Amino acid sequence: SATHETRYAMAACAADNVLRALKGDVSQNCVNPQAQQP
Repeated sequence: SATHETRYAMAACAADNVLRALKGDVSQNCVNPQAQQP
């Protein structure tokens, strides 16, 4: 089980990745950025 702070950080990271994807940017924690290129 994670702390509230950890859960908040995970949710914030996920939301940031969604916003980046909608803008067409590569997610911050992407292991293989070439896979996200069109």
